[in-house]
Amino acid sequence: MSEYRDTWSKVDILLKAIASVALPLALFWFGHQFKLQQEASAAASLRIERLTSILGSLSSENDRERRIAIEVAGYLAKSKELS
Repeated sequence: MSEYRDTWSKVDILLKAIASVALPLALFWFGHQFKLQQEASAAASLRIERLTSILGSLSSENDRERRIAIEVAGYLAKSKELS
């Protein structure tokens, strides 16, 4: 009977050691994934804000404002800030 307890005691110690390493690694991985998702969301929001502000200028009655908006949109498209 004591040998049975010793085996389970060894398994318990081994599982605690594995859990003490696996839990922080899992938390780090999930935290990192969450941070990446938040960064991607912030970048998408920035692109949307830029696009909506450019759309307002592109539909302007003022020719100068419209030409400048076209140039800015072209620059942002070349630098892949709008896509």
